[in-house]
Amino acid sequence: MSVLQTITYPALGLYMLFVQQAGLDSIFYALMVSYGLKFFLGILFSLEAFSFSFDLSNAHKYIKYAILYLPHSLIGWGNNQLNRYITLFLFGAVMLGQFNAMLKMCSFFIFFTIIFKSAWVPIVMDLIQKSLSYQYYQNIFNKYLRIFSSLAIVFNFFIPLLASWLLPEAYHVGFNIIPWLIGAIIYQFFSDIVNIGSIIQEKPIINVQATLINLFLFLTISLSFAQLLGIHAIVLGMFMGQFLSRLYLHWKTIRYFGKEQNESKLFFIHFFLYTLYAIGLELLLKINQDITYYISHLGYAIIFLGLFLKLFPNKNLADPHTEKTL
Repeated sequence: MSVLQTITYPALGLYMLFVQQAGLDSIFYALMVSYGLKFFLGILFSLEAFSFSFDLSNAHKYIKYAILYLPHSLIGWGNNQLNRYITLFLFGAVMLGQFNAMLKMCSFFIFFTIIFKSAWVPIVMDLIQKSLSYQYYQNIFNKYLRIFSSLAIVFNFFIPLLASWLLPEAYHVGFNIIPWLIGAIIYQFFSDIVNIGSIIQEKPIINVQATLINLFLFLTISLSFAQLLGIHAIVLGMFMGQFLSRLYLHWKTIRYFGKEQNESKLFFIHFFLYTLYAIGLELLLKINQDITYYISHLGYAIIFLGLFLKLFPNKNLADPHTEKTL
């Protein structure tokens, strides 16, 4: 349903805007229709599962969990909006327009993360009711980083081509921040995996702490280095904030499994490799954006793609409930 909503919104919006010439209102109509369709389909598919029951003995636990989770949702929403306001405040409306254009280009990559989340959430709902092995968690951890690191390399390879199709030429100067935005997106949606420890333990305060870490790092890096790095301070703040907040969630999860902190080394290795990759790709994008870019980038992309595939092997996922559990 999320995938259908993601497709319906831009398709209907473009149709009403250019074919029906409905003006700017068409964007809001398309958004309303797409979310309305998702809502009603959700109800339709869930009717059989609906049942009314109220357990007074568990009401306190539910309310406590919801109240503790509310700050996480509010701060997370604020984090997603704050980068635009800080960009406007520090660099003006022109740079904000370029920044928003780069974010819109990344929406193609976000489409795949939405597909992953739609498939993963039902599995999580099942896992929180039963025992979960560390091996299963580790396999999912590797599989996510393997798949989305590979997708990031493929997506970044076609940045100039996509931009030439989708953006006015005046916005083409912002290409070099896209690899950092993609990295931030990879770590952002990684929370659906690494926070499984807090979900099973029913400790939403861990998510609140991670969200505060993200907010603190973003504000510190973006405001401290704005004069030195320009718009890069914003995207690096997003990238570092997402990475360290997800690392914190990962630490909490492996502690739940009784593992040592050195189990996080693959997380650091991924961060180090992706940072090297993004720096090199940024240099390539600055040097050229014509056919020579694709030639020079091809070998570079193959090297890092091979490293990611080697370090994060594609192991088969055994039944999480039949493996040895704690």
